[in-house]
Formats: sequence, structure tokens, C-alpha cells
Amino acid sequence: MNTNSSIPLLATTPLLLAITPFAAAQGADDCSMAQPIAGVGTYSFDNTAATTDGSPDTLCDAFGQADIENDVWFSWTAASTGFHELATCGSGVDTKVAVYAGSCTGLILGCNDDWCGVQTRVGWAARDGDTYLIRIGNFPGAAAGSGSFDISEIPIIANPTNGHTYQYVPGYGDWDRADTVATQAGGHIATIADAAEDTFVYATVDGQPTGNAWLGAFQDMNDPGYMEPGGGWVWVTGEPFTYQNWTAGEPNDGGGAEHVLGYWPAEKWNDYNGGDRAVRGFVIEYESGDVGMSYCGPAIPNSTGMAAVISATGSPLAAANNVTLTAEDLPPGQFGYFLAGQTQGFFNPPGSQGLICLTGNIGRYNQIANIIQGPMGSIALDLTAIPVNPPAAVQPGETWNFQCWFRDNNPTLTSNFTDGLTIQFL
Repeated sequence: MNTNSSIPLLATTPLLLAITPFAAAQGADDCSMAQPIAGVGTYSFDNTAATTDGSPDTLCDAFGQADIENDVWFSWTAASTGFHELATCGSGVDTKVAVYAGSCTGLILGCNDDWCGVQTRVGWAARDGDTYLIRIGNFPGAAAGSGSFDISEIPIIANPTNGHTYQYVPGYGDWDRADTVATQAGGHIATIADAAEDTFVYATVDGQPTGNAWLGAFQDMNDPGYMEPGGGWVWVTGEPFTYQNWTAGEPNDGGGAEHVLGYWPAEKWNDYNGGDRAVRGFVIEYESGDVGMSYCGPAIPNSTGMAAVISATGSPLAAANNVTLTAEDLPPGQFGYFLAGQTQGFFNPPGSQGLICLTGNIGRYNQIANIIQGPMGSIALDLTAIPVNPPAAVQPGETWNFQCWFRDNNPTLTSNFTDGLTIQFL
């Protein structure tokens, strides 16, 4: 597991935007004129008279069609860090959707054709203040029209049996890409230890059956037990591949190229080609040792020549009161303090060469050992008394942000910061 969770995205826009409950939007026909929207909420689109200006991309390929026809564009700015989703479910249009980072031709972060009937549901990793381009159109040859779409944060669901947390991300059609996204988020594609976890992942994590979804196993062709179709299967975590729940007749290595795992049909397993577009999402599993996702980074390098980083271990369950913050790559022999707050920021305070990633009501942990005895400092938090003004107890459903400030000599006496860490508590 990665203890330094991160979402590698493009340039950050230093904005803090209010959540938008509803906006009467339609979308712009030209990507360069994309209509601004922000935060979570419900928005409208109309591609009746739209032309097609986006380029085909194999990630968006569905049923042999990579195009998204009659596309309209929105420029969406995130108001919080974490996985978000867009859904056109209930719309009368046979929609296809792609989400781009940075520019009209930037990296596609998520794409989907059919999730709820012929409508769309797609998820992507977002960072507070960053702007993303959303492209909504119809399946080639289908009728254009008008409808609405919802943007919401994807919840993290706790499994009380094993203490792990899970998150369903819709709209990814490639196992390798899903594996990378899950790892960058600080977790891994879900691994299944027993029947109880199998049922929880399939039926509970998304609040409905996940349908065809990637799981975190593949065939290791270098494994001594490798043979087709059933030998050499391993979990991405390295844990034993003992529990199995194959569909009758599976695995079968169909076409000689099925080497990764997913659900199909219902709560049964199938071996898939890693690029199978019939798979419509994946589940991220976060071990109890890894908490939160980084934002506002990388930090400005300090006198060690490295950018200091913050991470957390423990549990995101507020009632567990079990979170330890760790700051690494700090200048030894200096003092520092951990900071906490509920509002993210991005600015350079006077007297520091670094960037503070918090704003508003910020609390400082004075109980941290002031002298850093090496390149690392840590503190066990008391979630019942976050030192803001007045002190606050973390409640389930709240998001808190953390950072470490430290003294430095680079090149003269100054100060610096780590990157930021955001934790959504359950």
C-alpha cells in the first residue's frame, strides 16, 4: 500500500468555489468556449443543434464507436478534493460523456457510454480549485436532444467486518488504467478474501449492484503455477488467491487474451480482456493503514532539496479516533507544527517560501514535539478535540484538511510547508 496518497492532476487554479445546488446551463458547442459551472449540483444540457468538434479516443470506444457526436462542453471547477461522478441517468438522450484534464485535447480522466440503460455515469479524481472539461454528446447515429446531468461526490463506504473502506468509480473501460487510478488514490482495486467481502463489494459499496466491474486480480505469467485458463491468478496486494467465485465455465481465457478479473454476471467472476468495454466501473479498496488524499502539491523544495510530504495512517471512521499524521523529507534539527482546518486554500503567506493549503479557521497542534529529530515528524490526533477556535470534534461525513509548517534555512532563516492532506471521515 502507498502511504503517500496522491492524485496527479494538471495545473491548479487557486479558487475556492461554493457548491452549486442547481444551474440552468446548456453547454457550449465549441470546446474553446466551454460554459463555466462549479461544485456539485444538477445542470442541464442541450445538444440538439450542436456540431462535433472533439476528437475520437480509444478510451471512449464503445460498440466499435469512438466518437461522441453533437457534443456540448462545460468547464467545471471542483469545490472539493476527491472522486466525483457525473450521471445523465433519466435523460432521454443516448449520451456519451468524457472528462478531460486541463485542455480540450488533454488527458481523458473518465469516459462512458452506457451505464444506466443508454445513459451515462462516469467518475474521475478531482482536486479542489482545479478545472476540468466535460464533453456531453450522443452515441453516433442516435438522436440529439436536451436533458440534465448530476455531479456529486462519490462516497467512501466502510466495511465494519474488516475495517477497510471502499469506493465505486464508474466509467472506466481499461483494467490497467483502473489499477493506476486506484493506486494513485492510495488504495488498490478491490481484492476479495471471502464470501462476506464479496457480497459487500458487489451489493453495498455503490448502494446497488455494481454490475460488470473490475476486481484486483490478474494472471501472473511468471508464476510457477501459471497455466491457462485457471493457473497463476494473483491479487494485486500479493495476498493468497484462495477464495474464488467463478461463473460456471469460467475462467476460459476466451480468445486467448483474458487475463484480468471482474464481476459477470451478477455476483460471480469472469476472466476478461483488460480492455473489455463491457466493464463499466471498478471498486477501490483502502486498507485501514492508509487515510486521505494529498492536494496542493508538490510542496516547494526545502533545504534538503526535497519537497516535504504529509500522509496519514489509521482509520477514516470518526468514532475510531485513530489517525496519525506523518510529515517526511523535513530539514533535520528544525521545529514544526501540524495544522488543521476544514477549508482548503492556496497562497504564499508573508515570511514563508512555501504555500499554505488551508484558510479560514486553522488550528495548530502545539503538542507536537517541537524539535524534529530527523527528516520525519508525526503526531497521533485526538479527533474529539481538533484545535480550531473553538475546539471541534470530527463528525461522520465531515472533511478535514491537514498540513505541516516547519522552520527552514533555505538559503536564510525562513519557513516552509508540506503539501496538504484531505480526509473524508465516516
